[in-house]
Amino acid sequence: MTLLRAMLALKRKQGERRTVITRGENLMRWEIDKIIEIANCIERTGSSPASMGEAIAAAFVLNRQDCLPEAYSDMVEAWDRLGTEWQQYVRLIKRDYMHLIYPEEEG
Repeated sequence: MTLLRAMLALKRKQGERRTVITRGENLMRWEIDKIIEIANCIERTGSSPASMGEAIAAAFVLNRQDCLPEAYSDMVEAWDRLGTEWQQYVRLIKRDYMHLIYPEEEG
């Protein structure tokens, strides 16, 4: 387990979601950490107990339209629902943090 993964696991275990140290001095916002957590949950189980916005963001991070909530099955409506701040989080995760998304392990 890498140091970053260990730190993320420890933070989740402790219930903290405010910030996680990632690259040197950079801090990861809790929203980004949460989206990554939800995306990993979807990858593992196929679903997640996420809020509407979290579920939409995770679906975009995973490029999985089938994971969008039923109320937002249209991609454009779902993207608009996120708003500019959460759209930026999706872009940031896709650009810098996809290595934290763990594909479903085969048994």
